[in-house]
Amino acid sequence: MKSSHQHEGNEAPHYDLAWGDFTSGEYVMLRIAPAGPGQRTTGAQIGTTVDDVDAVHQKADQFGVTVLEQPHDGEWGRNAVYEDPDRNIVSVTSAN
Repeated sequence: MKSSHQHEGNEAPHYDLAWGDFTSGEYVMLRIAPAGPGQRTTGAQIGTTVDDVDAVHQKADQFGVTVLEQPHDGEWGRNAVYEDPDRNIVSVTSAN
């Protein structure tokens, strides 16, 4: 298996598994972060591209979704991060 990596904005070591084409918007990513010493991994993080992060955020806000990161412009485009009821992390990104 490929070694884990880090990058600006996500300094914790992790693995990214991605399918599709980011620029077309047909893209899904699964991020796997190894548990630290004495810890157990209990959740998952998944990311997907959407046409409009702000529209998704507005809808998530209407449903009371837990927001971990407000919509912001980042390295890969406009991004926001949420937590589902099982404490899994879900990120949405738009290329524009």
